[in-house]
Amino acid sequence: MNKLFTFCCCLLFFVKISYSQNSRPEIFPVNSREVIEEGIKLFDEDKFDEALSKLKQVSKSDTNYVWSLYERALTHNAKEQYDQTIKLCEEGISYHTYNDLSFYCLMGTAYDYLNQTDKALTTFDKAIAKFPQSYRGYFEKAGTYKRIRNYVEAVKLYEKSISLNFMHFASHYNLGLIYAANGYTTQAALCYQTAILMDSQSKRSFTALLELEKVLTVHNTTPIDSIKELKIDRSPFEEIELLLQSNAALQKSYVIKTDIDYKCLRQIQVILEKLGETEGKGFIFDYYVPFYTELWKKNYFQPFSYYMAASIDKKAGANINKPDGKVKDFFQWAVDRSKELRDLHFSKEGKKVSTEYYKTGALASVTETKDSKATGPYVSYYSNGHIETKGNFNENEQKVGEWIYYDEDGNVTKTENHTDSKTYTYKRFHNNGVIEEEGAIEDDNFKGIVKNYSRSGALNRELTAVQNKIEGKLTNYYDFGGKRSEINFSNGAREGIYTNYHINGAVLGTGTYKVGKETGPYKEYYISGKIKTEGVIEDDQSVGEWKWYYENGNLQKTGSYKDGKENGLWIFYDEDGKKNNETSFADGLYDGLTSEFKNDKVYNQYVYKNNKLKSYTSIPKNYTVTNSDKGPFIIYNENGIRIREGNVKDGGQDGLWHFYDVNGILLTDINFSKGKKEGNYKYYHPNGKVKIEGTYVNDSENGVCSYYFITGTLESTGTYVDGNKEGEWFAYYENGKLKSKEYYSNGTATGLTENYRTDGTLDNIVEIKEGYLDDFSAFDSNNKMYENIKLKAGNGKLALHHVNGKPLLDVEYVKGNKQGKSTSYYANGQVSRIENYTYHTLHGPTIGYTPYGKVSFKAKYTFGNRDSVITYYDDFTGVKESTFPYKNGNCTGECIWYNPDGSISSTSTYKNDVRDGYSLYFDEIGKNIKIRVKYNQGTIVSYSYLNNKGEFVPEIPIGKEKTEVKAYYSSGTPSMVATYQNGLRQGKLIHYHPNGKVEDEEDYIDGERNGVKKVYYADGTLQKLINYKFDYKNGEAKYFNQKGELIGEEICEMGQLHGACKKLAEDGKSMKTIKFAYGEPVL
Repeated sequence: MNKLFTFCCCLLFFVKISYSQNSRPEIFPVNSREVIEEGIKLFDEDKFDEALSKLKQVSKSDTNYVWSLYERALTHNAKEQYDQTIKLCEEGISYHTYNDLSFYCLMGTAYDYLNQTDKALTTFDKAIAKFPQSYRGYFEKAGTYKRIRNYVEAVKLYEKSISLNFMHFASHYNLGLIYAANGYTTQAALCYQTAILMDSQSKRSFTALLELEKVLTVHNTTPIDSIKELKIDRSPFEEIELLLQSNAALQKSYVIKTDIDYKCLRQIQVILEKLGETEGKGFIFDYYVPFYTELWKKNYFQPFSYYMAASIDKKAGANINKPDGKVKDFFQWAVDRSKELRDLHFSKEGKKVSTEYYKTGALASVTETKDSKATGPYVSYYSNGHIETKGNFNENEQKVGEWIYYDEDGNVTKTENHTDSKTYTYKRFHNNGVIEEEGAIEDDNFKGIVKNYSRSGALNRELTAVQNKIEGKLTNYYDFGGKRSEINFSNGAREGIYTNYHINGAVLGTGTYKVGKETGPYKEYYISGKIKTEGVIEDDQSVGEWKWYYENGNLQKTGSYKDGKENGLWIFYDEDGKKNNETSFADGLYDGLTSEFKNDKVYNQYVYKNNKLKSYTSIPKNYTVTNSDKGPFIIYNENGIRIREGNVKDGGQDGLWHFYDVNGILLTDINFSKGKKEGNYKYYHPNGKVKIEGTYVNDSENGVCSYYFITGTLESTGTYVDGNKEGEWFAYYENGKLKSKEYYSNGTATGLTENYRTDGTLDNIVEIKEGYLDDFSAFDSNNKMYENIKLKAGNGKLALHHVNGKPLLDVEYVKGNKQGKSTSYYANGQVSRIENYTYHTLHGPTIGYTPYGKVSFKAKYTFGNRDSVITYYDDFTGVKESTFPYKNGNCTGECIWYNPDGSISSTSTYKNDVRDGYSLYFDEIGKNIKIRVKYNQGTIVSYSYLNNKGEFVPEIPIGKEKTEVKAYYSSGTPSMVATYQNGLRQGKLIHYHPNGKVEDEEDYIDGERNGVKKVYYADGTLQKLINYKFDYKNGEAKYFNQKGELIGEEICEMGQLHGACKKLAEDGKSMKTIKFAYGEPVL
């Protein structure tokens, strides 16, 4: 048999967060299925408002969202809020899922309650058209006609419903109500008793029994609610009805053929005794008369009576709950006979069929037959009414021609074109209709070329199968078409050299397989082509010496494997080639001495045995602690500064551990158990406020996690499951306004992402489906959508616009990837940014522009990484402001800031994106040094300045405690005054010109600018006045020339131009005013 491909839908765990724009969100860790089930329970308890509150916790991006929509719609329906019911049903139908039929039926019912009959009937017609083999559409439509007393149409539809599902209680019951209301006693009795038979012990069964009792014992020859158009021949049942009206069966002399005695049972016996003598045509004679005639002939009246009376008679109930003998025989006969009646409408069409049904009575499958063999069309259905499979059998019961398979939402999942049941070509599809796989089966085995495609239609994999085994080359591709990997197979096993490729086509790695196992040399390369890793593999396990390299060619680490596990001495190096660690392993475990180095000198040593720490020694501190010692382990850096401390138990970290920076400032608190992170953890800003807080479970992040700005305000919050973001995550601006709401599944953003402006208004909603951009909606400042763009399977041009109709973004998507030039625009039509993409990654030059048309920055990317000197320009003047050297995405080297005249304002040495080394600050002409500041891995540690001999004074430490920094020019004139605490600027910062006048002054809170910054020319004339909040320009900014004349004004909100801004026009005389909104010029 060929292998069948199946998909498992995993239940998503997520966190739902209730929030307001100005308060900390309340977070509910929940499972969406459990939430819905709790909502259903509340509904059943008539706690409708609580049910709605619970159900609304399910995110739109959750896989169970449509289910929650339906339960919400039901709840609003119960509250008689029918407009809301309709709205939710319309939303549910828009998703085209397994619940479509239920949504249509509920929506039609809501229209019916609103007395909007035409809309109700139209809605039910849509349900019938989409699900013609389901009884539900016919049943609900019949109810609408019954309400308006159009009994002619109601009867037809109830009959159709019963023909499709003979086991449906309500169809029989409602048909009985119509017959009873119009004086057709026998017909009504047959309907009621069939309804009771289908559900004999429920409350509704008791209600039906009361109606049956009434129609059989309280006679009224005048129809209660007759309609002339309901013309049914009374003659076949005239004799029966005369007997019923005579009450002869109610006399003691009448012998009832059951051991329980009720008036209605006596009258039913009268009907059944005479029913076989009646003749007629129509629905009653097609369904009810044959059923009950046979029941009577088979002497099943006594077990039948138990079912009729089970809702009121304990003996009857006991007999059907434990059926035995005659009761058991009757039950099986009733089930079989009901099935035959369910198939009757097929035979009426001249077809012989074989059918299967769900326990609910809904059709599961139907097959045309000949001589009890499947010899024609076959259709199977899901329980929700959607088609599951359809195709044809030939006279030999072999599949022939096209067979189509669907999922529960109605999407085609697979097509097959059969020669016979074992030989066919096939195509599988993604849920967006794009081919996922295509190939051929011969004699139940894969044969020939098999191709797999991504959701965007890109070829992902191609192989050749022979007798269900891969033979020859198997090639995997990137979505954009380039090769991802290539390997040969022989008799279903990997064989020979394989090659993996980077996105640019360069070799990523090579190795060799022998008889399905990797054996031989292995090499891995950087995208530049330089060697990254080299070693040997035997029988799928790493062996012998392995080496890893930095891209600059220096060794990163080296060590040996034995049977796939680290063994012996491993040595690790810095990127500059200096050794930083030696560690001994045995059988993959720490075992022996581990030494840490700085400048080729050992400063820390750890002794392990079987992965358990036995002792630690700090060379600079001449300090040793062993596992048997009481008290904490204190770990020091190369300078003897404490960097972490905590307890060790049985060779592993245990309890609360503290981690510090080089100034002794607490960075992190983490709880451990048996060497693994377990329990609460907190990361801190240098000012002591919490930066991150969350929980570890078995070394992985699990549960609610929150990130905070240095001010203590919430930055983002959400939940982790096994180290991956899961469910809804909320991000905030530092002013407390919501910035974005994203949904994650297994660490990947998916579904809907909502992005907001700094004032909290909705900016756009982006929908991601299976990793591809699917939908983009833009909103104006009143939260009204003004544009919606959909990409088909990740392909097409994304041409977005501002609310004024001007272009916003122009970029092409190919196979789900951004490709080529991407241009962004301001609302005035001015280009704001030009980027270049290759395979969805930035590659090539990127240029940004100010709203005034001046260049704001220039950069170059290499396959997603910044890989050049990035130059930034002043937004207002357009002159060069700073340069940052990048390599492989990291800022490393000398960064330079410039004065307005082009001279150097400051320089700083960076390593891996943080300051590491010296930073120099110069005066306004780049000649005189103000101060030299030293950083260690991003932390300020000391400062110096030049004395009158032009020599730097000894380093003055800046540590954890409050430090007043005063620096001088070599002339002795003050150059800078500032205060630092916990490594952060606090309070007033003043720079001075060499002539002693103030150059600039600004205020800091925990390292962030807050308040007014003033900048002065050397003669003391005010040059700039800028308001800051949380380190963003916020509020008014003014710019002056050396004469003190105003040359520009800006209004900003959280770093974005927002309001009327003025700038000196090109004529140098008049002021030009441009209005901005959230960084965009307003026309």
